[in-house]
Amino acid sequence: ISYQKPAFILFLFILISIITSIVLALFGIFTARIIYHHRKRIVETKYRIGINRRQIILSFIIEIIAVSFMPILISTLIGFPILQFLDKFILTSSETYKIFSLSIPWWLIVSIFFIEFLLLFGGWYLTINQGIQRFKPIRQE
Repeated sequence: ISYQKPAFILFLFILISIITSIVLALFGIFTARIIYHHRKRIVETKYRIGINRRQIILSFIIEIIAVSFMPILISTLIGFPILQFLDKFILTSSETYKIFSLSIPWWLIVSIFFIEFLLLFGGWYLTINQGIQRFKPIRQE
């Protein structure tokens, strides 16, 4: 007996994935904009002592990993044991005739992390790079 997934579930999965991707990209853009405006004086100070734009962007890249990507990674790693708990106790998948299982292949997990990072980093980098390129230090007399 072959089991076909209903078209509505597939459509809902694709729709939720698209919405999540848009939210991640917007999260990267708005987080970068907020952090850039908070760090503008620090950027100006670093620029005055001779740090070039590439080094400033590198410091923001380190900050994206600490501020944005690590919480996503930690919450995802915490979510996997919860999925196993739901699978084992609530969905009673330990029955003899198991119909449904919440298992995720490792390559899908790696690709999801990669896509999350690209979306988040893409919005972040475009916003930070635009701010750094347009940055002109204030002249003091």
